Amino acid sequence: MVNLRQKFHNPTFKQNHEYRKSGNEEQSYPNILPLCRWSDDIAKKDKLDFEERRKKELRIIRKSDYYKESEYQRKTTSGDEKLSDLYEALDRLDEVGFKRSSAQRQFHMHYISACLKKIYGKDLNRNLARILKEHDLEELRSDVIVSTPRRWGKTFSVALYVAAYLWSQPGCEVSIYSTGRRASRKILALIWKMVVALAGGERIIQEYNVENLVIFGKRGEISKCFSYPSKVQIDTKRKKKSIRDKYFVLLC
Repeated sequence: MVNLRQKFHNPTFKQNHEYRKSGNEEQSYPNILPLCRWSDDIAKKDKLDFEERRKKELRIIRKSDYYKESEYQRKTTSGDEKLSDLYEALDRLDEVGFKRSSAQRQFHMHYISACLKKIYGKDLNRNLARILKEHDLEELRSDVIVSTPRRWGKTFSVALYVAAYLWSQPGCEVSIYSTGRRASRKILALIWKMVVALAGGERIIQEYNVENLVIFGKRGEISKCFSYPSKVQIDTKRKKKSIRDKYFVLLC
């Protein structure tokens, strides 16, 4: 039997008893203190890890960085794929018997620059800096004027580009306004011939008449081309001057 007097006068017992009375739990229960500190450290670490993960998931991007060439821009987009398909279609036309001249290649580079907004669509603003740098442009323009002597290949270059555009751009619509009915039929016939050559057969033709050409493109979606006759003139105060051998192309 333990002597109560000896136990009470024991310094350790007296010290613990006094701490219990004072409410100092950290020193009253010395074995629990390391466990409490360890659990606090784990809780703090988990909180920091959660905050870091949340910052990565919900990154706040500055508006200036959004439009600059930075890490926030995606390396490849659907617009890049469609542009690659367009270049591939133009090169394919060279291989199937529609060899382009150096002037026509230059025309096509300008046509492509004018169509970048249509090709990239919603991905344009996010990748604008990169697109301008890759194409050596200061700004994007949606119009091109080609003025050359006769027999320079303007009609053929338009037909080549429209055929490649119809084949490579899913769900597109192209409207061509020629100087007359004969010219409009001629250019639409050229486009039909080139599209058939690209596809390797007439199976992709959905509809073809004197003004309309509807095809299934490379990705299986319908693309449309409309060729209309028109009377193109420039109005001046004194007289009217007709424009010959000009094709106005509207890409939708």
